[in-house]
Amino acid sequence: MTEAGGNGFQLCNLFARGQGLDPIGYAGTLDAFLAFEVPLPWPRGIFESRSKLPAEAREALEWFQRELPFRLRSLVIGPDPQYSQPGMRRVVWWARPDGPMSEYGSAEYLVPQESMGQLVAALVRSGGRAEDFADYRTEAHGRNLLVCTHGTQDAACGRFGVPLYRRLRSRAGEAGCRVWRVSHFGGHLFAPTLLELPSGRLWAYLEDDSAELLLEERGDADELRDKYRGWAALEGPFLQALERELLAREGWEWLRLPKSGRTIEQDPSADPRWALVELTVWRDRGVEVHTARVEVDGFLDVRPRSDSQEVKPYAQYRVASLSLTEGTASDVQAVA
Repeated sequence: MTEAGGNGFQLCNLFARGQGLDPIGYAGTLDAFLAFEVPLPWPRGIFESRSKLPAEAREALEWFQRELPFRLRSLVIGPDPQYSQPGMRRVVWWARPDGPMSEYGSAEYLVPQESMGQLVAALVRSGGRAEDFADYRTEAHGRNLLVCTHGTQDAACGRFGVPLYRRLRSRAGEAGCRVWRVSHFGGHLFAPTLLELPSGRLWAYLEDDSAELLLEERGDADELRDKYRGWAALEGPFLQALERELLAREGWEWLRLPKSGRTIEQDPSADPRWALVELTVWRDRGVEVHTARVEVDGFLDVRPRSDSQEVKPYAQYRVASLSLTEGTASDVQAVA
């Protein structure tokens, strides 16, 4: 398929798939996510838009970009006829908890439209504290699938994201989750790309069959190996590559287990080619420590945007060796 972007170039996701780009390791590492409702259409550079964002929210996000006090991904989501309420705006904050985790902690608010900017500003500037808005706190919903449909940011996300969103949205109720249109969160070349919260996992190249497997969490998780960008709760691509290997082996229940990861040793060069990493998993029967050597298995030159022919090298990761040690929680604490 050779569908063209804005300048007649092949869309970046088709180019990447044609090159055989493996998406693992490209989830980023994040401490928190912030999503708030903004009606469509969304211009490119939505977070600088004076017509779309309240001044308080825009100024707080500009401050954040200067200060970068923690790692935050800001998102706008499209109001939904079923999920949203007239005159109100939904704001959701997901943050990494202390200690082992299986998902990010959630705080959800439903505020009057005119107060949304103040709430967004409070969350951004305080790192998630918004005591003045406690009366607007509502029960956090469980699973949210956010599909990037931000076509003004990159044509690939519009062309491929919108059909995926519509397909998943039509099945959301029976699957017991919410499905949202969401603004760009990085990785046009992985379109259609999806962010799953509160788990914090990112997915790539989802098509009809793979989207159904993810929505229902059924079948063999290994079938989605080449669709997985990684878990944003883990520090860096080497740990993310290890976690994918274990998800593929263990299956969907793996997602519910508390985990923590660390890098034991790493290639000291500016662009490390290997790392010895460890993922500790807490089960009812005890603790497992998975240790792996993960290596860069070459690079692929891929275009990250559909409106440019410029390419950049993308590292490809593989688990070269893997071992397992079983013990108790006290054993892990003693090593730490």
